[in-house]
Amino acid sequence: MGDTTIPFISKRDGSIDALQTTYNGEAYEFRDDILFSYLNVPPGAGLDRIEFPGWLCRSNGPDGYDSMYEYTVDIVRAEAGIGRGYPEILQQADSDAVLDHQDRQQFQRVVQRWAESNDVPLEWDAKALSKELRRR
Repeated sequence: MGDTTIPFISKRDGSIDALQTTYNGEAYEFRDDILFSYLNVPPGAGLDRIEFPGWLCRSNGPDGYDSMYEYTVDIVRAEAGIGRGYPEILQQADSDAVLDHQDRQQFQRVVQRWAESNDVPLEWDAKALSKELRRR
């Protein structure tokens, strides 16, 4: 379980070519530093794509691992095993990120107040607004 391909450089559409930052005095560009591998975890016959920054391959891993990449892939394998094919930590983050009805209403009020105070015309989706008004 959990066979992986070698890391590949992600070229996509060039949208990350201009991204750069500095951290602790060292400059980083992302043009060739977003990598991906394919990981085979059950269930299903398909391969899962995992993306990661290149520094994982260049950094030493903890004892027993040649790199942080190898260590990270082991963590993803374990999380996928616990989560029955999808990393448990991502399932938890997804469920925690869902806005309930009350959160949505509060968000809409904040956006509406901001739009009014900044003279920004704001039109809510008519279908969603209609549902909202009927459910009150």
